[in-house]
Amino acid sequence: MARIYLDSNVFIAFVKQEIGKPLRLMFQDVDDFFRACPKRHVIVLSGLGLKEIEKVVHYSKSDLLGFFGERKIRTELIEPKKEDVEQSQRLMAKGIHYPDSLHAALALNSKCEILLTFNKKDFVAIGSQIEVKEPAELLE
Repeated sequence: MARIYLDSNVFIAFVKQEIGKPLRLMFQDVDDFFRACPKRHVIVLSGLGLKEIEKVVHYSKSDLLGFFGERKIRTELIEPKKEDVEQSQRLMAKGIHYPDSLHAALALNSKCEILLTFNKKDFVAIGSQIEVKEPAELLE
């Protein structure tokens, strides 16, 4: 099972039913990905991501865990540690802005194989250390 770090923008796009350009149904890509998850992936969620999700779409931690539990999607919760903050600072020096640098550090330090995001351009600097993908790329 692949360990996938979920950037908060993926879940937010799903809840807000976001459409990208040109008429790209981002929320549908996420829904399809979530349907495939139980058999193939473990979703790694961070406290930072949970706070961002709650702020934007008002899903509490228990709401979010309930969402994944109902779909039988395996999840793991992680919290930033000192080494994550230190690595985040090194990643900021490489051009990744905060808080993306902390998301990247959390994904790397929690041994995830994939960082799942709709903002791949924000994580170019870590592309040699972890795969950075969008949901639809995992359905191919």
